[in-house]
Amino acid sequence: MIYGYARVSTDKQELSAEAQQADLQRWADQRSLTLDRVYVDEDVSGSRPLRDRPAGRKLWDAVTPGDMVVVTKLDRAFRSMMDAATTNDRWKTFGVRLAILDMPVDLATPAGELFFHQLSAFAQFERRIIGERIRTAVAHRRRTGKPYGRLRPIGWVQKDGQFQECHRERVIARRVLREHEDGDSYFVIACRLAREGVKKPSYVRGSGYYGISDCHYLAYAARAGFPIVRQASVPAAARAQMHSADSGDAALPTAGE
Repeated sequence: MIYGYARVSTDKQELSAEAQQADLQRWADQRSLTLDRVYVDEDVSGSRPLRDRPAGRKLWDAVTPGDMVVVTKLDRAFRSMMDAATTNDRWKTFGVRLAILDMPVDLATPAGELFFHQLSAFAQFERRIIGERIRTAVAHRRRTGKPYGRLRPIGWVQKDGQFQECHRERVIARRVLREHEDGDSYFVIACRLAREGVKKPSYVRGSGYYGISDCHYLAYAARAGFPIVRQASVPAAARAQMHSADSGDAALPTAGE
């Protein structure tokens, strides 16, 4: 059996499911082969492994020793060269051949296998270099007190690559802190904000109603003076501010509106 696989996550015509299926059929016709079935994943991100995709899982379950899987491009089927190499090794052991149309060699030949693993090694090396650059950048931002995580610091909003004060959210944060100190739980506060239609700033990612954990961070940030650090660090900063205030070393900072 010869199976084709196609994936599309955008509406780009050159990468459409129909175009990929046409390329697969053309490949089979040129070799006088029969393409028994084509599995297609639509609106599926390439970051998901082949086996975790709806159609990709069906393909994995369908292949048997002696079968062949054909894809048009490497990134249509796999997350990376390493992912492709791992899958190819497993399928080869199982007796399943893999053909990638944009690869210049036959993966079933010794030369093709060597070429494939060389590309995999280079891809792995590149990912390690990228990872090292990211770790270095994160360490620098952590040392200089800048946001270094994916989470936006409470009371701040990023515009044109710079963090600016979000006055509206700071007002909400001070309210949450005040109501919590008056005895209301974060659950009660979150429900109250939702009933009033209070939402996160519309121009930030993940805008919507503030949940219970959001209320935790709002209160922590207000208590700590809205430090421009990763959200996970806000509780520690708040505790440090509280300790400092209790010791009489410094007053609790208040951000101006």
